[in-house]
Amino acid sequence: MFVLKLCLAVPLHAQEPPPTIWQSLGIGADQYSDNPAIKAAAKAKAAKHEICKKKRALEYLARMGCTPGHPEVGPALIAAMGDPDEPVRYAAVKAVLTTAGECQSPEQKRSARKALGCVESCHDWKKKCEQAVCDFIDRIFGKAPPKERKCKEHLEECCEILKSKLTGKTPCPDPTKEDCPCGNGQGPCCSPDMKKKLEELAYGRDENGCFLETSERVRTVAELALQACASCAGERFGRPRYSNIVRELPPVLERELPPGAEADACVSNRAVIAVPESKQPEKNQPTPADEP
Repeated sequence: MFVLKLCLAVPLHAQEPPPTIWQSLGIGADQYSDNPAIKAAAKAKAAKHEICKKKRALEYLARMGCTPGHPEVGPALIAAMGDPDEPVRYAAVKAVLTTAGECQSPEQKRSARKALGCVESCHDWKKKCEQAVCDFIDRIFGKAPPKERKCKEHLEECCEILKSKLTGKTPCPDPTKEDCPCGNGQGPCCSPDMKKKLEELAYGRDENGCFLETSERVRTVAELALQACASCAGERFGRPRYSNIVRELPPVLERELPPGAEADACVSNRAVIAVPESKQPEKNQPTPADEP
């Protein structure tokens, strides 16, 4: 009797159901539900998770940079700029700006932070702090090599300069700094193909005059990345290289569609010419009667 009470007092642990074939493949079973609402919601949730994975991958590539040891970073960023999801394209152009950001002067960095906005700048600062804390923890537990001291690097540079002056030979340049003489060793992603893609995102238009890139923030960051790449090439900071191209037009209250294109998605850049009141036809005016 005591054993029976003890068995009844012990809660029975429910056995977990066996894993389905979709769980084994990493696919949610809701995507194959008969309910259309559940199926659509599951697919939307899976697509959102894919966007987050792509953004994290692009942030990791931005920390690596385009170095000779990692030639696959540049083509991966260019491919991500053609992604159908806007957050992925934004993360790709921002990764290029991050790799070339060390070439910028303090004035350029201030203008870039102003263009990105306070929220985005604070988000970047938070990411840098989190990465610094993670690197510090890895160094404490021996998962990462100790951080090199800057004074040691400066001493080595001074020795190289002194040696070059005594021998008359120029010091061997760092291969990771060939495209950017003032870079941080990561290597900016400023290849000709990358610049061409950034120009297309920032200034490209179709035959109707509409921007090829529909997102305004993607166009803005692409322009900032082009300016950063120009700094890596040794160009002085001043007027933008493509200042003659009109990016955004001033707001006009009245606009009209081009003739014969009422179904187009965007309006033309031609403002409607206002007719003076003296030349406007009179509307709803009574017609005078004939004299007898």
